[in-house]
Amino acid sequence: MRRGTNALRAASVLCALLLLPMAPPAQAAGGTLANAPALTVSAGNLADTVKEPEPGTKKKEKAKKKEKFTPYTPNELDRVQLPDLSGTRKVEPPKTRRLDRTPDGFLKLPQQPAAAPTTGPVTNTVVGKLEEATLEAGGRIRVKGWAANSAYPAKTVQVIGGTSGQAQVTSWANTPRPGTPYGDAHGFNFDVQIPPTRGLHQVCVSAFYTTTKVTDLGCIEFDSRAFGAVEYRIPLAVVASGAYSVIGGWMIDPYTASYATFSGFRDKQEFFRGYSAALPRPDIAQAFPTFGPNHGWEVWIKHDGLEGTPSELCVNADSGGVGKQLGCMTQNSRHDPFGALDEVRWQGENILVKGWAIDPDTRSPVEVSIFADGKLVKTASAFQLRTDIRDAHPEYGDSHGFETTIPAAFDDQKITVKPTNIGRAGPLGGKVEWKMNYDGSSGPCRCIGENFESGSYDKTAYSTSGGVDQAMRITSDKSQVVSGTFSAYGQGLPGWEWTEFLYSNRTKLKLKRSTTYTVTYRYRILGPANSQVENYFLARTPTGGYNQDRWGGMWTESTVSGVKSRSLTFTTGAFDDYHLIWGVHNSGAMTVDNIVINGPVG
Repeated sequence: MRRGTNALRAASVLCALLLLPMAPPAQAAGGTLANAPALTVSAGNLADTVKEPEPGTKKKEKAKKKEKFTPYTPNELDRVQLPDLSGTRKVEPPKTRRLDRTPDGFLKLPQQPAAAPTTGPVTNTVVGKLEEATLEAGGRIRVKGWAANSAYPAKTVQVIGGTSGQAQVTSWANTPRPGTPYGDAHGFNFDVQIPPTRGLHQVCVSAFYTTTKVTDLGCIEFDSRAFGAVEYRIPLAVVASGAYSVIGGWMIDPYTASYATFSGFRDKQEFFRGYSAALPRPDIAQAFPTFGPNHGWEVWIKHDGLEGTPSELCVNADSGGVGKQLGCMTQNSRHDPFGALDEVRWQGENILVKGWAIDPDTRSPVEVSIFADGKLVKTASAFQLRTDIRDAHPEYGDSHGFETTIPAAFDDQKITVKPTNIGRAGPLGGKVEWKMNYDGSSGPCRCIGENFESGSYDKTAYSTSGGVDQAMRITSDKSQVVSGTFSAYGQGLPGWEWTEFLYSNRTKLKLKRSTTYTVTYRYRILGPANSQVENYFLARTPTGGYNQDRWGGMWTESTVSGVKSRSLTFTTGAFDDYHLIWGVHNSGAMTVDNIVINGPVG
């Protein structure tokens, strides 16, 4: 798994004061916090930074149905399929709280206190400060600071430290500590043992010089349950063996350098217990030197084969028999695709179909099939960038949008989009679909369409060049019709090089000067099998003459090419009598249908 190495990021926050609950593995490691100053902070940063810890978890009700959990151990190939986890590591100690004062009667003077001075007043002149409190393996807190007798700086004072209900430790403030107002040899540095009970504890340090005068140097309150962090939650990881949810982080048991243990809950019902947080994490050893590196944990939980509501998966640190929740995630129990058909509308001469689709069993784009009135018209890939979908479903990435066009129609249609379901072959694969209607006469474009379904040129804005005869007519021959019942038919006349068989009527369909138009039409090439037909399209003005033609182009196509569609854009010149022309060059025949003009038409 790829991760960053921000190991010391919070070791500078008092890798010491300590413990929130969470849990990873561990092995013993040498070194003390005294050798790792980067892992400590001044006592001024310790105050009031933590909420009261949660009470111990209540005894869980017995699950009605025991679920068998089989852990999955990913290989390196599996791991590289996961998102880049660089920067997810956050090795920081749990929050602690500095007390304003030592509780009454918390610390007692030792049996044999230091002797009182032989001269001078017997007053409380001891000053000092608890500066650091650092967790060490074996349930110990190393306390550091300084203490001195302000009236007699040359004298050494005693220091006592302890926790509630635990034996006290007595030491001397005589180690090197540069920078105190009373010299450089008034430091203290010793361990205090944490009581064996898991929960809230206070560590306090005091100093004294006489048998009756004690100076409080500071107290820290902390939680001695296992602690750590949930660093990543991956609702979906699709690898060769299946689809999984992955959750991972690190965990430490304060009482041991060995691994901590943890349990898993699905919808508040326990489904595994006693798993070890023992994966290698060198950054943990840097942040907590006496605990060693092996405190990482990761659980891969396979998606079941059932479609249902998502489950809540939680991980609890449970070392010492006292649980504390580390974190939760939602496990996807969906397998059917989900998404939406956002928009169906005119776009130029076509129909825009826009939406998004995700299959829960993969992060890759899926195919969508587009139907018009139940007939498949196009297949597209939902691969386009959709940042809104990424923000709503970050576990699947950002490339799940589709936006494509289908040929225009001239009447109301029901558009249906069906996403591919990669996890469910057969009948179940097509049960997810999204539908939307559009009106063939509406849309933001200024469109006029013709499908010749009146069966007569008289009721259209089109005509032939030489009257209605066998060479130029509206045909109802099913072998010739493009769509519907009727289409416009044209055939190259013998001895004619250019047969212009279909015209737009300039009196019924007026194109404006210096204006851009897009013309879309569907057509079919006719004739003997495998023969070639040259066909062409243009816009012409009788006033401007041939040199003002807006030539659309000429194409040579086979009679076996079937029904095809063409879209052409042109801009008229400085004349108001342009009209459209379809023709056949030399011999051959074709039919034209479903003409759509996008642009201002008079």
